[in-house]
Amino acid sequence: MPQQQSDFQERFNGMFRRFQGRQYTSNPYSPLIMGFFVYYNFVRPHSSLRKRTPVAEAGIIIHGDDEWKTIIGNASLATKAKEARS
Repeated sequence: MPQQQSDFQERFNGMFRRFQGRQYTSNPYSPLIMGFFVYYNFVRPHSSLRKRTPVAEAGIIIHGDDEWKTIIGNASLATKAKEARS
């Protein structure tokens, strides 16, 4: 494994362990764990993106002050639309 990828994985694992420390759950799909992944992958500023969030870097516009509420609302709408098509 390339060193840069290994460093990234170790940094992610450390951050996840610190996050999960006080909120332990054995369910890998719990809302708490899934929320962490949403935060890490969309809301958290990344140094490799010049301290921008992945959402901003992708050009996704989030209206309002509450990024979490918007992301969760969009995910909920997408889930409902997918279920309606099934």
